[in-house]
Amino acid sequence: MAKRFTETSKWNDRWFVGLPGDLKLAWIYCCDQCDHAGVLEIVEPVANVQIGFEINWDDFVEQCAGRVQKIEPGKFWIKSFVDFQYGELNPENRVHKSVLTRLKKLGLSSPLRGPSKGVRTRTRTRTDKKEDVSGEGDDWVFPEGWDCPEARNALDEWVAMRRRKRKPIVSKRSTSKIFRKFDSVSHLIDVAELCESQGYQGLKPEYCRETGSGRSMTTSAQRRVENTKSAIERFANGSI
Repeated sequence: MAKRFTETSKWNDRWFVGLPGDLKLAWIYCCDQCDHAGVLEIVEPVANVQIGFEINWDDFVEQCAGRVQKIEPGKFWIKSFVDFQYGELNPENRVHKSVLTRLKKLGLSSPLRGPSKGVRTRTRTRTDKKEDVSGEGDDWVFPEGWDCPEARNALDEWVAMRRRKRKPIVSKRSTSKIFRKFDSVSHLIDVAELCESQGYQGLKPEYCRETGSGRSMTTSAQRRVENTKSAIERFANGSI
């Protein structure tokens, strides 16, 4: 039986919470049934029986808002799967090499670590070299007490948005230096979620502070409550 990581914080993700019940199951089905590179070939009658709903797969791809790519009829790719399961790929790792071969065959791309002929990688900076020497790798560096799944999920979603726009961040450790400008971890989460949803490249603390008019922006917790209420209302109206 295959085992893999699952994103438990998706139940607090406003995108996932807002999906109809059948498409929530379709997303979980795809994450469970895809291969080691995040590629899934679907036989619709079989998938619909296994899920328990008649899924409109074109609508599913649209509702996924860029998270799933339709390669060809009946074949889909979960774009964040490889990054979530493995991080950056190292062609010297046997499993990673297999993933790279699969993606290359389909004309898809994924994060890569280390030299690889024919694959463009960004130039290693002085900061990268220091991080390698320390052995800590490229990861977020939080103020004490701020490291939590909610913060990591919000920041990683923002990083993924930047990557889709072909404006990737240089490094997580370097970007973490701005955290000291935030009032709290909740403030950081609010800004990261806002930047991801609006396509903003910079994490600016003032995005989610009170404005001159005294009106403050909706917090992530409030948005999650609103999304949950909306889902309940749709369920009560028979929309789900």
